[in-house]
Amino acid sequence: MDERDVPEQANLLPWGSTLELGSHKGYGMVVIGQVFTGILSSGIFGLSDPPGNSSQFVAAFSIDTFRDVAEFKDSMGEFRTFLVDTPSAKGHDRVVYAGLPEHEETEVRERDGIPLHREVVEWFDTAAKDLKLEQLVRA
Repeated sequence: MDERDVPEQANLLPWGSTLELGSHKGYGMVVIGQVFTGILSSGIFGLSDPPGNSSQFVAAFSIDTFRDVAEFKDSMGEFRTFLVDTPSAKGHDRVVYAGLPEHEETEVRERDGIPLHREVVEWFDTAAKDLKLEQLVRA
């Protein structure tokens, strides 16, 4: 539990690196991650030299092998509600779980359109003109 300097090559602190990040529980999770993405995949584990060398692990599960799919979906819905209802940490408005920001951005873009940088729009307009195409209608 003694404080240590972060290695210069570290881009992201590992799970469990501090008491606030879960210590032993987070450390256990990072061990599982290292086993799956490094050792099981015949890749590297621990700090890589040079940084950025890594392996990947992807798994697919047949839910009906474990339990009824409808019951699983109901439980996942309850778990999502549990996550949403969890009090946020001090200084934060809410708990954000994986996929939530992307889902919210998708809703915004479906409603308002996809924002494009001015130079991209100009490029499209120029290309459309060069190809003698009607320019895209913009709101």
